[in-house]
Amino acid sequence: MNNFFYKILLVIAGFILLWFITYKYRQDKPMVQKEEKQEIHKQITELKTELDQKRLQQGMITSMLAGALGDAMGRVTEFIPSTERIFQDYPNGIRRFDDFLARDWVVIPEKLQKKHIAPYTDDTRMAKLVLNVLLDAQKNKWDRNRTMVELARVFVDDMHDMTYGWAASFRAPGNATRQSVKKLENLMQGVEEISELKTDWWQVGHPDAGGSGTVMRAHPFGLVFFDDPMKAEKWAAEHAKLTHGHPMALAAPAAMAVGVAYALQEKDPAFIIDHMITTAQKYDMNTAEKMRQAYALAQKAKPKLAQFSMVYEALANPDFRKFHDHVFTTFQGWAADDAIAATVYIFALVPDDVMQAIYLGVHTPGDSDSIASMVGALVGAYTKEELPAALIEQLEDADELRASAEEI
Repeated sequence: MNNFFYKILLVIAGFILLWFITYKYRQDKPMVQKEEKQEIHKQITELKTELDQKRLQQGMITSMLAGALGDAMGRVTEFIPSTERIFQDYPNGIRRFDDFLARDWVVIPEKLQKKHIAPYTDDTRMAKLVLNVLLDAQKNKWDRNRTMVELARVFVDDMHDMTYGWAASFRAPGNATRQSVKKLENLMQGVEEISELKTDWWQVGHPDAGGSGTVMRAHPFGLVFFDDPMKAEKWAAEHAKLTHGHPMALAAPAAMAVGVAYALQEKDPAFIIDHMITTAQKYDMNTAEKMRQAYALAQKAKPKLAQFSMVYEALANPDFRKFHDHVFTTFQGWAADDAIAATVYIFALVPDDVMQAIYLGVHTPGDSDSIASMVGALVGAYTKEELPAALIEQLEDADELRASAEEI
Protein backbone atom coordinates (compact mmCIF):
# COMPACT_ATOMS: atom_id res chain seq x y z
CA MET A 1 0.00 0.00 0.00
CA ASN A 2 1.60 3.27 -1.04
CA ASN A 3 1.50 6.53 0.89
CA PHE A 4 -1.37 8.00 -1.12
CA PHE A 5 -3.75 5.08 -0.57
CA TYR A 6 -2.77 4.92 3.09
CA LYS A 7 -3.77 8.56 3.58
CA ILE A 8 -7.05 8.00 1.71
CA LEU A 9 -7.80 5.00 3.95
CA LEU A 10 -7.05 7.05 7.06
CA VAL A 11 -9.40 9.85 6.00
CA ILE A 12 -12.20 7.39 5.14
CA ALA A 13 -11.79 5.56 8.45
CA GLY A 14 -11.95 8.83 10.34
CA PHE A 15 -15.11 9.96 8.57
CA ILE A 16 -16.80 6.60 9.13
CA LEU A 17 -16.02 6.69 12.85
CA LEU A 18 -17.14 10.31 13.10
CA TRP A 19 -20.39 9.56 11.31
CA PHE A 20 -21.12 6.49 13.42
CA ILE A 21 -20.51 8.18 16.76
CA THR A 22 -22.38 11.35 15.74
CA TYR A 23 -25.34 9.29 14.49
CA LYS A 24 -25.44 7.33 17.75
CA TYR A 25 -25.60 10.46 19.87
CA ARG A 26 -28.18 12.14 17.69
CA GLN A 27 -30.64 9.36 18.43
CA ASP A 28 -30.90 10.71 21.96
CA LYS A 29 -29.82 14.35 21.75
CA PRO A 30 -30.35 17.11 19.23
CA MET A 31 -26.77 18.32 19.67
CA VAL A 32 -23.50 16.72 20.54
CA GLN A 33 -22.16 18.35 23.67
CA LYS A 34 -18.62 19.70 23.93
CA GLU A 35 -17.35 16.79 26.02
CA GLU A 36 -18.89 14.36 23.57
CA LYS A 37 -17.13 16.07 20.68
CA GLN A 38 -13.89 15.76 22.59
CA GLU A 39 -14.53 12.04 23.02
CA ILE A 40 -15.10 11.68 19.29
CA HIS A 41 -11.86 13.52 18.55
CA LYS A 42 -10.02 11.31 21.03
CA GLN A 43 -11.30 8.13 19.39
CA ILE A 44 -10.35 9.40 15.92
CA THR A 45 -6.88 10.30 17.20
CA GLU A 46 -6.49 6.86 18.76
CA LEU A 47 -7.56 5.22 15.49
CA LYS A 48 -5.01 7.28 13.55
CA THR A 49 -2.28 6.40 16.05
CA GLU A 50 -3.13 2.70 15.78
CA LEU A 51 -3.03 2.83 11.98
CA ASP A 52 0.24 4.78 12.06
CA GLN A 53 1.82 2.23 14.41
CA LYS A 54 0.73 -0.67 12.22
CA ARG A 55 2.11 1.05 9.15
CA LEU A 56 5.39 1.81 10.92
CA GLN A 57 5.76 -1.80 11.99
CA GLN A 58 4.99 -2.94 8.45
CA GLY A 59 7.80 -0.69 7.21
CA MET A 60 10.24 -2.35 9.60
CA ILE A 61 9.12 -5.81 8.52
CA THR A 62 9.30 -4.95 4.83
CA SER A 63 12.75 -3.40 5.23
CA MET A 64 14.23 -6.49 6.86
CA LEU A 65 12.52 -8.94 4.50
CA ALA A 66 13.20 -6.92 1.35
CA GLY A 67 16.83 -6.54 2.36
CA ALA A 68 17.11 -10.32 2.71
CA LEU A 69 15.17 -10.87 -0.51
CA GLY A 70 17.49 -8.66 -2.55
CA ASP A 71 20.46 -10.35 -0.93
CA ALA A 72 19.20 -13.85 -1.77
CA MET A 73 18.39 -12.94 -5.38
CA GLY A 74 21.61 -11.00 -5.93
CA ARG A 75 23.69 -13.86 -4.53
CA VAL A 76 23.49 -15.72 -7.84
CA THR A 77 24.53 -12.76 -10.02
CA GLU A 78 27.20 -11.29 -7.75
CA PHE A 79 30.24 -12.56 -9.61
CA ILE A 80 28.86 -12.34 -13.15
CA PRO A 81 31.00 -9.63 -14.82
CA SER A 82 28.41 -7.87 -17.01
CA THR A 83 24.68 -7.25 -17.31
CA GLU A 84 24.80 -8.76 -20.79
CA ARG A 85 26.22 -11.98 -19.36
CA ILE A 86 23.54 -12.03 -16.65
CA PHE A 87 20.82 -11.97 -19.30
CA GLN A 88 22.64 -14.62 -21.33
CA ASP A 89 22.51 -16.91 -18.31
CA TYR A 90 19.03 -15.79 -17.22
CA PRO A 91 17.18 -14.75 -20.44
CA ASN A 92 14.07 -13.64 -18.53
CA GLY A 93 16.00 -12.03 -15.73
CA ILE A 94 15.49 -12.96 -12.07
CA ARG A 95 12.14 -12.03 -10.59
CA ARG A 96 11.45 -15.23 -8.67
CA PHE A 97 13.55 -17.96 -7.12
CA ASP A 98 12.14 -20.28 -9.77
CA ASP A 99 14.29 -18.28 -12.23
CA PHE A 100 17.43 -19.68 -10.59
CA LEU A 101 19.56 -22.16 -12.51
CA ALA A 102 20.34 -25.65 -11.22
CA ARG A 103 23.85 -24.48 -10.28
CA ASP A 104 22.38 -21.87 -7.93
CA TRP A 105 21.04 -24.57 -5.61
CA VAL A 106 24.24 -26.62 -5.42
CA VAL A 107 26.65 -25.01 -2.95
CA ILE A 108 24.17 -24.41 -0.14
CA PRO A 109 23.24 -26.49 2.94
CA GLU A 110 21.35 -29.67 2.09
CA LYS A 111 18.42 -28.68 4.28
CA LEU A 112 17.86 -25.57 2.15
CA GLN A 113 18.44 -27.46 -1.10
CA LYS A 114 15.77 -30.05 -0.43
CA LYS A 115 13.10 -27.48 0.35
CA HIS A 116 14.27 -25.03 -2.32
CA ILE A 117 14.75 -22.35 0.30
CA ALA A 118 16.86 -19.50 -1.12
CA PRO A 119 19.72 -18.54 1.19
CA TYR A 120 20.96 -15.03 1.80
CA THR A 121 24.64 -14.08 2.12
CA ASP A 122 26.80 -12.70 4.91
CA ASP A 123 25.04 -9.35 4.36
CA THR A 124 21.73 -10.44 5.88
CA ARG A 125 23.26 -12.84 8.37
CA MET A 126 25.22 -9.98 9.93
CA ALA A 127 22.32 -7.53 9.65
CA LYS A 128 20.23 -10.05 11.56
CA LEU A 129 22.88 -10.27 14.28
CA VAL A 130 23.04 -6.48 14.48
CA LEU A 131 19.27 -6.15 14.82
CA ASN A 132 19.06 -8.73 17.58
CA VAL A 133 21.85 -7.06 19.54
CA LEU A 134 20.18 -3.66 19.17
CA LEU A 135 16.94 -5.16 20.49
CA ASP A 136 18.84 -6.47 23.52
CA ALA A 137 20.47 -3.07 23.94
CA GLN A 138 17.03 -1.45 24.08
CA LYS A 139 15.73 -3.91 26.66
CA ASN A 140 18.81 -3.70 28.86
CA LYS A 141 19.47 0.03 28.32
CA TRP A 142 23.03 -0.57 27.15
CA ASP A 143 25.15 2.38 26.14
CA ARG A 144 27.00 2.49 22.82
CA ASN A 145 30.23 0.92 24.08
CA ARG A 146 28.41 -1.96 25.80
CA THR A 147 26.45 -2.59 22.63
CA MET A 148 29.60 -2.68 20.51
CA VAL A 149 31.14 -5.19 22.92
CA GLU A 150 28.11 -7.43 22.47
CA LEU A 151 28.31 -7.08 18.68
CA ALA A 152 31.94 -8.18 18.86
CA ARG A 153 30.93 -11.23 20.88
CA VAL A 154 28.12 -12.35 18.56
CA PHE A 155 30.24 -11.76 15.45
CA VAL A 156 32.88 -14.07 16.93
CA ASP A 157 30.40 -16.71 18.07
CA ASP A 158 28.54 -16.82 14.77
CA MET A 159 31.79 -17.06 12.81
CA HIS A 160 32.23 -20.59 14.19
CA ASP A 161 28.91 -21.80 12.80
CA MET A 162 30.33 -23.09 9.54
CA THR A 163 26.96 -24.41 8.35
CA TYR A 164 24.77 -21.32 8.64
CA GLY A 165 26.95 -18.60 10.19
CA TRP A 166 28.08 -15.47 8.38
CA ALA A 167 31.48 -17.02 7.62
CA ALA A 168 30.06 -20.16 5.98
CA SER A 169 31.60 -20.48 2.53
CA PHE A 170 28.31 -20.29 0.61
CA ARG A 171 27.67 -16.86 2.16
CA ALA A 172 30.85 -15.47 0.50
CA PRO A 173 32.08 -13.41 3.48
CA GLY A 174 34.48 -10.52 2.95
CA ASN A 175 38.15 -10.86 3.82
CA ALA A 176 38.34 -7.67 5.89
CA THR A 177 35.45 -8.79 8.07
CA ARG A 178 36.92 -12.24 8.61
CA GLN A 179 40.33 -10.86 9.53
CA SER A 180 38.91 -8.30 11.93
CA VAL A 181 36.60 -10.72 13.69
CA LYS A 182 39.52 -13.08 14.19
CA LYS A 183 41.37 -10.16 15.81
CA LEU A 184 38.39 -9.61 18.08
CA GLU A 185 38.43 -13.28 19.02
CA ASN A 186 42.13 -13.15 19.87
CA LEU A 187 41.59 -10.12 22.10
CA MET A 188 38.76 -11.86 23.94
CA GLN A 189 40.58 -15.14 24.54
CA GLY A 190 41.66 -15.73 28.11
CA VAL A 191 39.72 -12.72 29.39
CA GLU A 192 37.29 -13.61 32.17
CA GLU A 193 35.56 -10.24 32.16
CA ILE A 194 35.36 -8.09 29.03
CA SER A 195 35.48 -5.06 31.32
CA GLU A 196 39.14 -5.91 31.90
CA LEU A 197 39.88 -4.74 28.36
CA LYS A 198 40.51 -1.10 27.62
CA THR A 199 37.67 1.10 26.36
CA ASP A 200 37.10 0.84 22.61
CA TRP A 201 39.26 -2.33 22.40
CA TRP A 202 36.82 -3.56 19.75
CA GLN A 203 37.91 -0.93 17.21
CA VAL A 204 40.16 -3.29 15.26
CA GLY A 205 39.17 -2.46 11.66
CA HIS A 206 42.19 -1.83 9.45
CA PRO A 207 42.46 1.85 8.43
CA ASP A 208 42.63 0.85 4.76
CA ALA A 209 39.60 -1.46 4.90
CA GLY A 210 36.81 0.27 2.98
CA GLY A 211 34.71 -2.58 1.61
CA SER A 212 30.93 -2.76 1.66
CA GLY A 213 30.95 -5.05 4.70
CA THR A 214 29.85 -2.27 7.06
CA VAL A 215 27.08 -0.65 5.05
CA MET A 216 25.39 -3.92 4.07
CA ARG A 217 24.50 -4.56 7.73
CA ALA A 218 23.67 -0.96 8.73
CA HIS A 219 19.92 -0.67 8.07
CA PRO A 220 18.90 -2.10 11.49
CA PHE A 221 20.30 1.07 13.11
CA GLY A 222 17.85 3.13 11.07
CA LEU A 223 14.99 0.81 12.00
CA VAL A 224 15.64 0.72 15.74
CA PHE A 225 16.48 4.44 16.01
CA PHE A 226 14.02 5.68 13.39
CA ASP A 227 12.89 8.45 15.74
CA ASP A 228 16.47 9.60 16.38
CA PRO A 229 18.39 9.70 13.07
CA MET A 230 21.41 11.30 14.75
CA LYS A 231 21.75 8.34 17.10
CA ALA A 232 21.26 5.94 14.19
CA GLU A 233 24.09 7.70 12.35
CA LYS A 234 26.54 7.70 15.24
CA TRP A 235 25.98 4.11 16.30
CA ALA A 236 26.15 2.86 12.70
CA ALA A 237 29.43 4.67 12.13
CA GLU A 238 30.88 3.40 15.41
CA HIS A 239 29.91 -0.19 14.72
CA ALA A 240 31.81 -0.05 11.42
CA LYS A 241 35.06 0.15 13.39
CA LEU A 242 34.58 -3.44 14.53
CA THR A 243 35.70 -4.60 11.09
CA HIS A 244 36.71 -1.64 8.89
CA GLY A 245 38.62 1.58 9.46
CA HIS A 246 38.62 3.59 6.24
CA PRO A 247 36.51 6.79 6.38
CA MET A 248 34.27 5.55 3.54
CA ALA A 249 33.44 2.48 5.63
CA LEU A 250 32.09 4.81 8.34
CA ALA A 251 30.42 7.29 5.99
CA ALA A 252 28.37 4.72 4.09
CA PRO A 253 26.70 2.94 7.06
CA ALA A 254 26.03 6.28 8.74
CA ALA A 255 24.28 7.51 5.57
CA MET A 256 22.37 4.24 5.17
CA ALA A 257 21.10 4.32 8.77
CA VAL A 258 19.93 7.93 8.41
CA GLY A 259 18.25 7.12 5.09
CA VAL A 260 16.31 4.20 6.55
CA ALA A 261 15.23 6.26 9.58
CA TYR A 262 13.85 9.05 7.41
CA ALA A 263 12.31 6.54 5.01
CA LEU A 264 10.31 5.08 7.89
CA GLN A 265 9.22 8.62 8.74
CA GLU A 266 8.03 8.93 5.12
CA LYS A 267 10.06 11.99 4.29
CA ASP A 268 10.26 12.89 0.61
CA PRO A 269 12.90 10.86 -1.32
CA ALA A 270 14.80 14.05 -2.21
CA PHE A 271 14.88 15.00 1.48
CA ILE A 272 16.09 11.52 2.42
CA ILE A 273 18.88 11.51 -0.15
CA ASP A 274 19.98 15.01 0.77
CA HIS A 275 20.32 14.01 4.41
CA MET A 276 22.14 10.81 3.46
CA ILE A 277 24.69 12.84 1.50
CA THR A 278 25.06 15.43 4.26
CA THR A 279 25.65 12.62 6.76
CA ALA A 280 28.27 10.90 4.59
CA GLN A 281 30.10 14.19 4.15
CA LYS A 282 30.82 14.33 7.89
CA TYR A 283 33.01 11.27 7.55
CA ASP A 284 34.28 11.20 3.97
CA MET A 285 33.99 13.87 1.27
CA ASN A 286 34.68 11.38 -1.53
CA THR A 287 31.75 9.18 -0.51
CA ALA A 288 29.41 12.17 -0.43
CA GLU A 289 30.59 13.26 -3.88
CA LYS A 290 29.94 9.82 -5.34
CA MET A 291 26.44 9.90 -3.88
CA ARG A 292 25.84 13.28 -5.54
CA GLN A 293 27.03 11.89 -8.85
CA ALA A 294 24.72 8.91 -8.48
CA TYR A 295 21.76 11.16 -7.75
CA ALA A 296 22.55 13.26 -10.84
CA LEU A 297 22.72 10.12 -12.97
CA ALA A 298 19.31 9.07 -11.64
CA GLN A 299 17.82 12.35 -12.86
CA LYS A 300 19.20 11.59 -16.34
CA ALA A 301 17.81 8.06 -16.19
CA LYS A 302 14.26 9.06 -15.22
CA PRO A 303 13.13 10.22 -18.70
CA LYS A 304 14.70 7.09 -20.16
CA LEU A 305 12.83 4.88 -17.71
CA ALA A 306 9.57 6.82 -18.26
CA GLN A 307 9.37 5.34 -21.76
CA PHE A 308 8.58 1.96 -20.21
CA SER A 309 5.88 0.82 -17.83
CA MET A 310 8.25 -1.31 -15.74
CA VAL A 311 11.99 -1.63 -15.16
CA TYR A 312 11.79 -5.20 -16.44
CA GLU A 313 10.96 -3.83 -19.87
CA ALA A 314 13.54 -1.06 -19.60
CA LEU A 315 16.43 -3.43 -18.89
CA ALA A 316 15.48 -5.44 -21.98
CA ASN A 317 16.00 -2.30 -24.06
CA PRO A 318 19.57 -1.89 -25.43
CA ASP A 319 19.71 1.88 -24.91
CA PHE A 320 18.50 1.79 -21.31
CA ARG A 321 20.74 -1.17 -20.53
CA LYS A 322 23.73 0.71 -21.91
CA PHE A 323 23.07 3.59 -19.50
CA HIS A 324 22.44 1.09 -16.69
CA ASP A 325 25.79 -0.57 -17.38
CA HIS A 326 27.54 2.80 -17.33
CA VAL A 327 26.12 3.54 -13.88
CA PHE A 328 26.99 0.19 -12.37
CA THR A 329 30.44 -0.09 -13.85
CA THR A 330 31.04 3.30 -12.24
CA PHE A 331 29.51 2.21 -8.92
CA GLN A 332 30.16 -1.53 -8.73
CA GLY A 333 29.48 -1.75 -5.02
CA TRP A 334 32.55 -3.64 -3.82
CA ALA A 335 33.71 -0.60 -1.85
CA ALA A 336 31.47 1.09 0.70
CA ASP A 337 31.34 4.42 -1.16
CA ASP A 338 30.27 2.76 -4.42
CA ALA A 339 27.69 0.59 -2.64
CA ILE A 340 25.94 3.55 -1.03
CA ALA A 341 26.14 5.54 -4.29
CA ALA A 342 24.52 2.65 -6.19
CA THR A 343 21.79 2.54 -3.54
CA VAL A 344 21.12 6.27 -3.89
CA TYR A 345 20.83 5.89 -7.67
CA ILE A 346 18.19 3.15 -7.50
CA PHE A 347 16.26 4.76 -4.65
CA ALA A 348 16.11 8.05 -6.56
CA LEU A 349 14.96 6.21 -9.68
CA VAL A 350 12.26 3.90 -8.26
CA PRO A 351 11.46 4.88 -4.65
CA ASP A 352 7.87 3.61 -4.78
CA ASP A 353 8.30 -0.03 -5.85
CA VAL A 354 10.53 -2.30 -3.82
CA MET A 355 10.44 -5.28 -6.20
CA GLN A 356 11.46 -3.16 -9.19
CA ALA A 357 14.22 -1.59 -7.11
CA ILE A 358 15.50 -5.02 -6.12
CA TYR A 359 15.38 -6.14 -9.76
CA LEU A 360 17.64 -3.27 -10.78
CA GLY A 361 20.09 -4.13 -8.00
CA VAL A 362 20.16 -7.83 -8.84
CA HIS A 363 20.98 -7.17 -12.49
CA THR A 364 24.26 -5.33 -11.96
CA PRO A 365 27.80 -6.39 -12.88
CA GLY A 366 29.30 -5.76 -9.45
CA ASP A 367 28.42 -6.58 -5.84
CA SER A 368 24.85 -7.40 -6.81
CA ASP A 369 23.74 -8.98 -3.55
CA SER A 370 24.86 -6.03 -1.43
CA ILE A 371 23.35 -3.46 -3.78
CA ALA A 372 20.03 -5.32 -4.05
CA SER A 373 19.96 -5.90 -0.29
CA MET A 374 20.61 -2.27 0.60
CA VAL A 375 18.09 -1.02 -1.94
CA GLY A 376 15.51 -3.50 -0.68
CA ALA A 377 16.01 -2.33 2.91
CA LEU A 378 15.79 1.39 2.02
CA VAL A 379 12.90 1.25 -0.44
CA GLY A 380 11.10 -1.26 1.76
CA ALA A 381 11.27 1.11 4.73
CA TYR A 382 9.83 3.85 2.54
CA THR A 383 7.01 2.01 0.74
CA LYS A 384 6.05 -0.33 3.60
CA GLU A 385 4.42 -2.56 1.01
CA GLU A 386 3.57 -6.22 1.47
CA LEU A 387 6.02 -8.44 -0.36
CA PRO A 388 4.92 -11.36 -2.58
CA ALA A 389 4.03 -14.24 -0.25
CA ALA A 390 5.42 -16.88 -2.61
CA LEU A 391 8.86 -15.27 -2.48
CA ILE A 392 8.85 -14.91 1.29
CA GLU A 393 7.91 -18.57 1.69
CA GLN A 394 11.12 -19.51 -0.15
CA LEU A 395 13.36 -17.05 1.71
CA GLU A 396 15.74 -18.31 4.38
CA ASP A 397 14.76 -17.36 7.95
CA ALA A 398 11.84 -15.22 6.78
CA ASP A 399 9.83 -15.97 9.93
CA GLU A 400 12.75 -15.06 12.19
CA LEU A 401 13.43 -11.83 10.34
CA ARG A 402 9.75 -10.88 10.58
CA ALA A 403 9.62 -11.70 14.29
CA SER A 404 12.71 -9.61 15.04
CA ALA A 405 11.31 -6.66 13.10
CA GLU A 406 8.04 -6.94 15.02
CA GLU A 407 9.96 -6.59 18.29
CA ILE A 408 11.33 -3.16 17.47
